Amino acid sequence: MSISDHDKNGLLVFVGDESEFEFRATHYSIEDINRTRHYCDLTNRDKTFVRIDYKVSGVGAYSLQDQYKFMEKAFTFCFAMKPFTKG
Repeated sequence: MSISDHDKNGLLVFVGDESEFEFRATHYSIEDINRTRHYCDLTNRDKTFVRIDYKVSGVGAYSLQDQYKFMEKAFTFCFAMKPFTKG
């Protein structure tokens, strides 16, 4: 995965042997989201927050179905990040 700004400076994320992973890039911190009742009340920050997860369980009604549940008892997940610049 890669993410970059308007000047093409950014971050590369390399995931180990696992082909599946979840990520989120927002202009809000987790704390901002937890403090706010509605997304429309959030204010963009001048930085980007990146979250990388191995897997996530289903949400809402999907969290009740076994096929969407995170059932693994043990796992290994590794990733590396590397910044890059347009130069």
